[in-house]
Amino acid sequence: MDAPDSTAEVIRTYAQAMREGDAATIFALYDEDITVHYAGDNPLSGAHRGKPAMLAAMSEIRRRTGRKLLEVVDVMIGQDHGCIILRERFERDGEAHVMDRIGVYTVKDGRIIDCRVHDADQALMDRLLRD
Repeated sequence: MDAPDSTAEVIRTYAQAMREGDAATIFALYDEDITVHYAGDNPLSGAHRGKPAMLAAMSEIRRRTGRKLLEVVDVMIGQDHGCIILRERFERDGEAHVMDRIGVYTVKDGRIIDCRVHDADQALMDRLLRD
């Protein structure tokens, strides 16, 4: 995949790939040195640097919670950053929860270099991700 030229193009392509479940496009938009930051007080809180570490953290979240994207709610784009509001479903111990999350993405040279994830209910997310 050729890298999109602008922040707007990267973020719109990324959001559309999320809607379509297009993992190849999603992963192609991540820079090799991407850092993803998870807030909160849980085993996955903090910075995960590099594509392998980021993918491992995302995989662990999915394993622990059955994370499933329900909807891309909105997309906002600035000069070097974009925000995507997502509605996702999480399940743990037989309990299902729907929560909005915001991803704040920094784009450089046609790739996402940084992502900061903010959950609407951080206490719930901490409980879902506990060991």
